[in-house]
Amino acid sequence: LNFDEADPGDRATISHCLIAACREFEPAYEPTIGKHSFFTEALLQALQQDGIISSITICQYIETAFKTRNQQPICHKRGEIILREPELPLPEDPPDDCPNPYKGLAAFQEADARDFFGREKLTETLVYRLRESPFLGVLGISGSGKSSVVRAGLIPDLKKGNTRSETATWKIYEPFKPGDDPIASLAQVLVDENLSLEEVNAELAQGSTGLQRLISQTKRPCVLVVDQFEQLFTPYLSEDKRRQFLDCLCGEGQGNALSLRVVITMRADFLGKCAEYPQLAKLITANQEIVTEMEEEELRAAISKPAQKVNWRISPDLEDRMVADVQQAPGSLPLLQYVLQQLWKRRGQRLTVETYRDMGGVQQALQEYA
Repeated sequence: LNFDEADPGDRATISHCLIAACREFEPAYEPTIGKHSFFTEALLQALQQDGIISSITICQYIETAFKTRNQQPICHKRGEIILREPELPLPEDPPDDCPNPYKGLAAFQEADARDFFGREKLTETLVYRLRESPFLGVLGISGSGKSSVVRAGLIPDLKKGNTRSETATWKIYEPFKPGDDPIASLAQVLVDENLSLEEVNAELAQGSTGLQRLISQTKRPCVLVVDQFEQLFTPYLSEDKRRQFLDCLCGEGQGNALSLRVVITMRADFLGKCAEYPQLAKLITANQEIVTEMEEEELRAAISKPAQKVNWRISPDLEDRMVADVQQAPGSLPLLQYVLQQLWKRRGQRLTVETYRDMGGVQQALQEYA
C-alpha cells in the first residue's frame, strides 16, 4: 500500500487514517488456529474497547498489542476520526505529579526513549548503516535533533535489538563529549572493573592499535558514541591533543575493524574543519547521515504521542498550528519541545490555539525563556 497515493485529500485539511499490517520488508503472521491473523484480531479488539473509539485509540491499541511481536504495523494518520463517542466522561487530566513527557530545550537522553517519537525511520537507517560500517557521522544543523536521535533513538534500539536482534549483544559505551581533554574523556568511558585508568591511558597512548586492544578484551562488538564532535575543533584545544584523539578513533586500520564502531554527532558547518584531517574526512565522506527536518507525520508524532501515553490530548487545530510554525522555522525542534513543556504545565486549563498564541508560539517562546 502506497500511503501517499492512498491519501484521501489535502493533508492540511482532511483527517484520515490508513493502517498496514506490517512494514514492507517483513511478513504478517497468523496463528496456527483461529479465524483471523494477529493484526485482524488486534483490530477487532481495538474496535470493542470501552469509551471513545477513534483512529488514535485504535492505532494506540494496535501498537501496544504488537510490541512483543516480530511484526510492526504502520499507522499513517492525520487528525482524529471519532468512530464512537458514548456518553461517558472524558479521561481526567494526568495528575500533578505525572512527569512532563516533553524535554524543553534539553536533548533527549537514553532514559527519555519512551517519550521520543517521530524519528523511527531515521533510527532504523542509523542501525542498518552502523551494522555495515565501523564509522558513522550523524550530521545536521543546530537544533535538528542529532544528539536526541542518537541518545534516545539509536542507542536504545541497539541495546534492545529492535531493528537487528544481534545488536542486543553489543557493548554500547556511555556517550561522551570531547571537552577540554578528549583523550581523558575517552579514557573515562573505557574504565571498568577490569581496566584501571592507568592501563587505559597507556593503551590510548598507542593510538588506534591500543584502543583496539582495549576493545578486544570485551570479546564482543563495541560502540563508542562521541556527541558534539565539533568541540574537538575549539581554538583552545592543542593540536597535539586533537591529533592524538583522532589517531585513536580514525587511525589507519580503524576503518576496517568491525569489532569497534564509532558514532559521532556533529554540526554540519564543521565539515570544513574535518577536511584538514585526511583519514577523518575519508571516513565522514563515506559514512555520514544527514539529520534533515522532520516530515509532517513525524512532527505530529513528536507532538501528540508523548501526550497520548499519559492520557492527555492536544486538539487537532492546535497541533496543526504548531506543525505549521515548525515547518517555517528550520532547527526549531528544541523550541517546539519548550512550548509543549509549557503547555503541559497548563494542562488543567482548556488549551486552544489562542492559548498557544498568547504564549508567543514556537517562534517567540525562547524570548520568554531567556
